[in-house]
Amino acid sequence: MIVPIGHEKAVTRFPWVTVGIILLNTAIFCISMPLFIAQLGAIEELQEEKAILELEREMDISPYRTGEEFGQEGGNRHERLEEIEGQLQDAQANLVYRKYGYVPSKFRWHTLFSSLFLHAGFLHLIGNMWFLYLVGSSIEDVWGRRDFLSLYLASGLLACALHGLVYHGSDIPVVGASGAIAGLMGAFMIRNYKVRIRFFYFFLIFIYPLYGTFYLRAYVALGGWFIMQLLFGTISLGAGAGVAYWAHIGGFLVGAGVAIGFKTQRFEEKHIAPRREEQIETVRLHPKLLQAFQARDAGDLEEASKTLHDLILTEPNNIDALMELVNIHVAKGDLRAATKVYDAIVNIFSRDKRTDSLIETYRDIVQLNLLVELSPQNQFRIATMLSERELYEEALNLYRALARSHPHDHLAPLSIFKCAMILLHKLDKPNLAHGALHYILEKYPGIEWKSEVSAQIHAISPVRQEVC
Repeated sequence: MIVPIGHEKAVTRFPWVTVGIILLNTAIFCISMPLFIAQLGAIEELQEEKAILELEREMDISPYRTGEEFGQEGGNRHERLEEIEGQLQDAQANLVYRKYGYVPSKFRWHTLFSSLFLHAGFLHLIGNMWFLYLVGSSIEDVWGRRDFLSLYLASGLLACALHGLVYHGSDIPVVGASGAIAGLMGAFMIRNYKVRIRFFYFFLIFIYPLYGTFYLRAYVALGGWFIMQLLFGTISLGAGAGVAYWAHIGGFLVGAGVAIGFKTQRFEEKHIAPRREEQIETVRLHPKLLQAFQARDAGDLEEASKTLHDLILTEPNNIDALMELVNIHVAKGDLRAATKVYDAIVNIFSRDKRTDSLIETYRDIVQLNLLVELSPQNQFRIATMLSERELYEEALNLYRALARSHPHDHLAPLSIFKCAMILLHKLDKPNLAHGALHYILEKYPGIEWKSEVSAQIHAISPVRQEVC
């Protein structure tokens, strides 16, 4: 079992539309599934009665049911059988999934839309809604509610349409939001192709469980998923399939196509970003922050900086003000001051356990080449976060940089120890780990936890001898 459980793209606004769609789908499922079960029960009763009557007719037994018992005055077995046939046809035609699902052989416009909100089972619903939340919340955040909802519906409608073209004679109803969600996945892959998606895996090998997590870039994970849909969809062309692969393919192509169009035409920069900034300012921004923006736009960086400092004195945890102050310092060329503000931001994100935001800030700091200018405590925090996210090489580089630039700080030997543990347990390099541990004892003989280092050295030594 392999399941996606998250990604590195931070969401800055609550995904109201995504959550609304999830709640709507769940509510419709809670209504439609009991109704469907009741409909199946009624059909089963009719089929049982039909079977009894047909058996009586075949055995040539005189009718022992009266018309009153059949609910029809003066009815007989033959008439009842005809009546049951009609009732069965009506009941099957009115099954909730057949009536509101998309049936290619019986095209009805409204079912293109209604089928997106029906699900055939609890696992079907949970799986779709989980994928919707993972990718939908991010797309809604960057593109806004209106464009997100438009893409969702367009992907779903066109996904059904492509399925109908491929299986135009099929009498099997198609239900589920997977075509619309595939559109969001396609858009996510193009828009956030470098973002790493985290997966959980669990395998049972004989009686031993094997589980853990790993990361894949969006273009690898979602691109691989799309290739699988193409493969399975092609295989299923000659026969029916329980999964609407071509709906997935159609939805994905719509979402990817829209994202490519947005990127090539710079639609997001020209239309979405300004609208989003205006909404954020209207809803969230402090008047002093707006004042700082106006001063910055007028070219008065000093006034903007002073206004931001005044705001931060009263609201030291105002991330928007701190981020803008960083931008002001960078624009002025004062990278030392920018680093101090970044230290404050990292402190807040670490304290509040906002890991996704911390990762994005870390990327910005790296781009400005300010990482080694941060305080040793924050360098250590970021390196630890990178290790937890399984970015081991980046974590190693930062731990090493901390030890080199602050050799007398109490975190320096601990950073080298962390390097050794990553080399030993994560990268399978016991020789390098052994050397790092020996370096700690030579460079920092007075550390209180020397016994732990020695124990690790003794545990590694046999491995080194076997390797040699």
